[in-house]
Amino acid sequence: MPGEYLYHVSVAGHWLRLPIRAQKGAGKTEIAGFAAIPGSSSVYAFGWATTGGGQTRGVILKYGA
Repeated sequence: MPGEYLYHVSVAGHWLRLPIRAQKGAGKTEIAGFAAIPGSSSVYAFGWATTGGGQTRGVILKYGA
């Protein structure tokens, strides 16, 4: 998915760019919001993926360790 990224600041204070993983059969993934996981360096992102045929499905993605 060219051009779709998650940007965040590292512990060292540097901006990092992570590609949003392509969902199988989806042409585009849109992120609607984020939720931090307390006590970890991870975050959940939620939104939807749209197929080439225009159908959408909800997605939950986890970033971090």
